[in-house]
Amino acid sequence: MTDYKTMADLTGKTALVTGGAEGIGHGIAGGLASAGAHVLIASRNGEKCRKASEEFKSQGLNVDWYTVDTTDEASMDRLFAHVKELFGRLDIMVNNSGISFFSSMIDMPIKEFDKLVSVNIRGTFLGCQYAARMMKEQGGGKILNLSSPTVIKCYRNGSAPYSVTKAAISQMTRMFAGELAEDHIHVNAIGPGVIITNLNRARYDAHPELLDMVTQAIPMHHVNTPEEMAALSVFLCSSASDYITGQIIYIDGGACLI
Repeated sequence: MTDYKTMADLTGKTALVTGGAEGIGHGIAGGLASAGAHVLIASRNGEKCRKASEEFKSQGLNVDWYTVDTTDEASMDRLFAHVKELFGRLDIMVNNSGISFFSSMIDMPIKEFDKLVSVNIRGTFLGCQYAARMMKEQGGGKILNLSSPTVIKCYRNGSAPYSVTKAAISQMTRMFAGELAEDHIHVNAIGPGVIITNLNRARYDAHPELLDMVTQAIPMHHVNTPEEMAALSVFLCSSASDYITGQIIYIDGGACLI
């Protein structure tokens, strides 16, 4: 009989979470570690990573840190060499690093758009590529990307250029999933709804009426929490989801329904 109580147990698993020092990545890293995984968080800001790692360890969680620029191939080379040295293998890869600029399509400066493409698309692609190579050698693994509900709705709130990059990540997820299915590598994505992070905190602090409007437009009438991100991520990175690949799951309180 299947032991459903242990299907989400990640004890003995290894995980890499980019952008894991704060926001959604921090929540996911904590969730994976709480489920038993040995987690490495990595981002451009080493000091934030170090502090986050110390915070996790004070809670009894096994979380280390490393500095990386996910858009730079040489930096990713060093990161995965460190993963190999630290873990010997990689069971879970979470491509969470991302940025957001708010602008209409016609007003966005091309330098900002290029930055969105570099961090969100190129960074995720390199993360998938490097993780897949390691996972193929070891016989399988789980890759989780970060998409967005904005890819299926045309919000007129300045998120359009950002949503273009997230749409690319959704398709990238499907294509990697198709290529890697025979290698027992599962590739999925989650699309978080509104969640307050350092990417958007200043905007909502400056316009509280905007947050209230957004919240009221969500059928469940509350914005996402890191804990909700963590719960879904643990499921998709565990054996409980072994027959799921190439899926983009939106966790948005029903916002996509209206």
